[in-house]
Amino acid sequence: MAQVHVTQTYRYPASFVWHFLSDFFTPWHPMMAWCEKVDDDTRRFGMPGEDGDYIEQLTNFDPDKRLFEYKMLAGIDGIDSYHGRAFVESVGDGESRVVWQAEIAPSTSSGTFGEGTVAEPVEAPTYEALEQAKGVAAGTEVVFKAGLDEMEKLMARALTIKTETITAEGEPTLAVDVAGAGELMLFLHGIGGNRTNWHTQLEELSLKFQTAALDFRGYGASAPSTSSGSFGEGTVAEPVEAKVTVEDNLNDILRVMAHFGAETVHLVGLSYGSWLAACFAQTHPTKIKTLTLCAGSTGMSEASIEERQRFEQLRLKPMEAGQTPAEIAQAVVDTLSGPESTAESRQALHASMTAIPRETYVAALRCFLNPPYKINFEAFDFPTLLIAGEHDKLSSPAEMGGIANRIPHAKLAVIPGAGHLINIEKPKRFNDQLLTWQLKLKANG
Repeated sequence: MAQVHVTQTYRYPASFVWHFLSDFFTPWHPMMAWCEKVDDDTRRFGMPGEDGDYIEQLTNFDPDKRLFEYKMLAGIDGIDSYHGRAFVESVGDGESRVVWQAEIAPSTSSGTFGEGTVAEPVEAPTYEALEQAKGVAAGTEVVFKAGLDEMEKLMARALTIKTETITAEGEPTLAVDVAGAGELMLFLHGIGGNRTNWHTQLEELSLKFQTAALDFRGYGASAPSTSSGSFGEGTVAEPVEAKVTVEDNLNDILRVMAHFGAETVHLVGLSYGSWLAACFAQTHPTKIKTLTLCAGSTGMSEASIEERQRFEQLRLKPMEAGQTPAEIAQAVVDTLSGPESTAESRQALHASMTAIPRETYVAALRCFLNPPYKINFEAFDFPTLLIAGEHDKLSSPAEMGGIANRIPHAKLAVIPGAGHLINIEKPKRFNDQLLTWQLKLKANG
């Protein structure tokens, strides 16, 4: 029996490494020219420069132990059997080690114990068969080492934030920044933001999740909605082709999920994005893995007519009359920032506001002012975290706490010193709250 034993240590946690090692049906290995899934546990693949196919079958796949085992069904001549095994183990300090093993049994031929013995004849491998098995083992060791080296490159690339575009006929193109691997965690920005507001979260949480941040329609690099709309009769502004509804935004979330092949999502929203996240949770409750609502939740769905009219006069009417987001950017920064905000966090908000096209901002304000329904928080039966800034003037801790009390088993976290934009003003505290809560949920099953 020829044996192969290859190990490699990575600076990443075992859960992150397992995502790449366990991808049995994708040709990520540099010595795979192609790979196809034959059935639920069998793959067929080819190697560069070779005409023949290889067929391997999973015999054991255990995500809890981060281990899988397989056997070769076809592809290597001159051996009786080929069994492989790979697993990931934690080694401390956030590092992990992959162990990849194989056992190759040489072909056998008839032999006996010798004249006069009572034992039955046995199958004994020839010298040539033993050498063939050793050769296969040597080649396997090269293959394993190349695969583990490639995994290092794949993981490093996965942790680098990159922008992907999502297209569909008749729908606006969406821009999504993404990093990491694993279950999808999608971040939704506020009405004055964009996807880049979440970069600190994407970077830090990408070791545990596939993190993604979406630009809503018309924001950042996403195309505006193609539905026609106008500012209304009698205004000085020209009509624009910009109209967006709650349903549009929820459908865009579904498009992002489909793009990443996710059946469920860890959904995180801030302010306007938090309200839309709550709307999505109400409309598609079975698609929610966890829900995190930050600095808002109800939008205008529970506001009185007077409150809506006041908001319309202060925010929407000036825009319809020709004002731009850039012109109100500094006032918004001063209103939303907490007492411990930094020059960097204030500049990030200012830049986000300045970059928003007027048509996009008007469309979002109209969407915000016309909620199609109230949210039945009492019916939420998935893990929910609410995060508030201590000094938030728009969504106070008391208001967020009131919503938390309406959601079964919800948790409220308050970020000291923060204003409305808690993820930008206090990124470390925000990330710690979100990640600690998520890890506790995983630990409790």
